[in-house]
Amino acid sequence: DGDFPLNSLLRDRSKVALLLIDFQNDFLQIGGFGEKLGNDVTSLRRVIAPTKSVLSHARSVGVRVIHTREGHRPNLMDLTPLKGEHCNGIGKEGLHGRLMVRSEWGNDIVPELMPATDGSECVIDKPGKSAFFPNRFGIY
Repeated sequence: DGDFPLNSLLRDRSKVALLLIDFQNDFLQIGGFGEKLGNDVTSLRRVIAPTKSVLSHARSVGVRVIHTREGHRPNLMDLTPLKGEHCNGIGKEGLHGRLMVRSEWGNDIVPELMPATDGSECVIDKPGKSAFFPNRFGIY
């Protein structure tokens, strides 16, 4: 399996998954929600290249890949009052569409890490920061 440092962990691939959490335009691209909050998204983008390498290896050895996206329904019914109060801008028009809203540009995974086009990788949409609650993670 080569020199990849995680090969020993990948012996039983049926029990392993690569979980890519919130690698979205809204967090990693200019014009997204993260930039609106004042984050330096150019420095955050440094994580993309090494993650792409890990993703490529995982795909090549048959590891299940799961992506998550944080975003809200277009009607914002799943936006809690507390989050809405502290995260000003959710649902507002941004440079490329509404910020932090499902089906908008910002909710898409960055092009470098897009899920496989053959449908072999699942994408879990979630209304909050947690990758595990509340969402449909348990069915995978």
